Amino acid sequence: MINSPTTEALVLSALMKNPKLLLSFDHLKMSLFTTKCNKFIFTMIFELYKNNTNYIEPADIWGRAEIYQGGTEKLQSGGGLQYLKTMFDTTEEIVTEEMIRGQVETLIECSCKRELQKFFTKYSTELEDNSDISLDTVFSTMEGKKNEVLNKYTSINKPKLIGDVIDVEWERLEQLRAEGFTGYTSCIPMLNEFFTYKPTELIVGHAKAKVGKSFFVLNECKHLAIDQGIPVAVLDSELSDLTFITRMIARLSGFTIKMIENGTYLEQ
Repeated sequence: MINSPTTEALVLSALMKNPKLLLSFDHLKMSLFTTKCNKFIFTMIFELYKNNTNYIEPADIWGRAEIYQGGTEKLQSGGGLQYLKTMFDTTEEIVTEEMIRGQVETLIECSCKRELQKFFTKYSTELEDNSDISLDTVFSTMEGKKNEVLNKYTSINKPKLIGDVIDVEWERLEQLRAEGFTGYTSCIPMLNEFFTYKPTELIVGHAKAKVGKSFFVLNECKHLAIDQGIPVAVLDSELSDLTFITRMIARLSGFTIKMIENGTYLEQ
């Protein structure tokens, strides 16, 4: 079965310490969790939050479970009060939306995969029992299920509003500024007035053929990797390995490409 117990525990722990996250992740549902214990814990968190509880401790959930028929049994199936306490301690005291966004996305991905797995397991049995089903029907059925699941889970990822993230991102900007990091510089000082290289960003350079794009990239790679110590990967669809290496050696050594190719650099 496709599941992630650690991810489920982290999400539930975060929701206990900051139930308001239910507003940020309003697509979270009981069905995303795998065990009846975790499903029940999520339900209790949701109900306690509706009752204006802003910080939920393990004892709160246990006490709430006692008024539900079979509630404590569901918790006991996952480890009982000790499980609640252990799970509660998996996150920090202050939990923000950004801190668990990745865990919530993993939770959703696992749920999506489980639904597809369940369908294909059932459908494969149907195919074994009925050899008369045509390939067109098989592909049509599989395509239909794929689109159904795709629509169900992609609708979860709603667009972010600037107002929802501006405070968090501004705080991150101030932190980076305090640390003295504003990005990795270009070898051309003038360009640093317009951009610097930062994690997760994509910078696209465009120009006509034979105006020096590859040379520019080579200089940037040298500046980042050697001058600043930043690991760099180069994926070139035009230059051969030999041409690229020759140009790089020329750039580092100060010899011309022709001197390296014909060996006259040895004379110097």
